[in-house]
Amino acid sequence: FEYTASAAPRRIGMVAGGTGVTPLWQVVQAALADEEDRTRLSLVYASRRADDILLRDELERAAAAHPDRFSVCFVVSEGGGAPAGGVAGRIDAAVLQRHLPQPSEDGSGVLVCGP
Repeated sequence: FEYTASAAPRRIGMVAGGTGVTPLWQVVQAALADEEDRTRLSLVYASRRADDILLRDELERAAAAHPDRFSVCFVVSEGGGAPAGGVAGRIDAAVLQRHLPQPSEDGSGVLVCGP
């Protein structure tokens, strides 16, 4: 998958597990680096423990710097609570419906990567 703004859907939902976040982070970086790109990105990222979240600081900084274009929801299955705004437990239909673009939205797509 090669990200180009002209070929990208207007909304991209992403679901990552563990190290699967790294290729999706590349998509986020490419989209946010282009000031003319208006693609809206939503990431649901599952990890066993909060301490296992890869790229957490980078993801949180990107979401804070681009609140109108990028959001991230951390889902943590073990070890207590999830980071602020995240979910304790596992990815389920309710989490996906709450954080990803709906299939009925024109110009939406979903990327999935992880174990």
